Amino acid sequence: HRVDRRQRQMCIRDSYNVGQNNSSENNPDGVVNPEEVEAYEVGFKSRLMDGRVELSGAGFWYDYTDLQVNKIIGIATLTVNAGEAENKCIELATRAQLTERIALDANLTWIDATFTDFSSTNPLFLDEGEQDLTGNQLPGAPEYAAGIGLSYTVPMDSGALVTARLDASYSDNIYFSEFNDKAISQESVTKINTLVRYESAGGDYSVTLWGKNITDEYIASNITLGVGLSGFPRYGAVEPPRTFGVTLGMKF
Repeated sequence: HRVDRRQRQMCIRDSYNVGQNNSSENNPDGVVNPEEVEAYEVGFKSRLMDGRVELSGAGFWYDYTDLQVNKIIGIATLTVNAGEAENKCIELATRAQLTERIALDANLTWIDATFTDFSSTNPLFLDEGEQDLTGNQLPGAPEYAAGIGLSYTVPMDSGALVTARLDASYSDNIYFSEFNDKAISQESVTKINTLVRYESAGGDYSVTLWGKNITDEYIASNITLGVGLSGFPRYGAVEPPRTFGVTLGMKF
């Protein structure tokens, strides 16, 4: 098939996160060094089949030195340096107009984000002493994530458009702690959304009936461990449960 247009890009950069001083009675040597990141990124975007198919991809490699993470020390949660870590990722995405009425979009992400030099003591298991966390997954980084959506659009005689859409997004297991504790994680989950939209001729107004997380999955977006003085409680945030609604749109 003929390629209509291609774009490529590459980026190499260094960045850092400023240091700080967390000195206290529980943490007398509380100086936090600046976090440094050496980053390499490449990407591409192509249009195929007379523009009906769009492909894009990106890859990056981040090398962290003195990565900053939160750590419970005594009765406080402080920021400390976590030695070194690497984050490698490949992202692929596509959009395709399969027919005049049917459109498909999909994406896939692979992430290998791990500590390469870090030791720490888990406040939940103090008797185990300092643990070597090399190879542990970085907090908030699922190994795989993917999404797919399908839309069907019907043009009306009046010029209005009626579109129905169904999409699903998958996320692999996510840890919210550098210790990769199962109790402070979100297991792999798939979320499904759907909608039906009516758009007037000319697009002056629209009415959308939608449903999000229609299978009512429990999805934690963040979990944090509290300090020992309170018995190490877990607190955080969860995404909305099964939700339905109507959205009215108007252009002026």
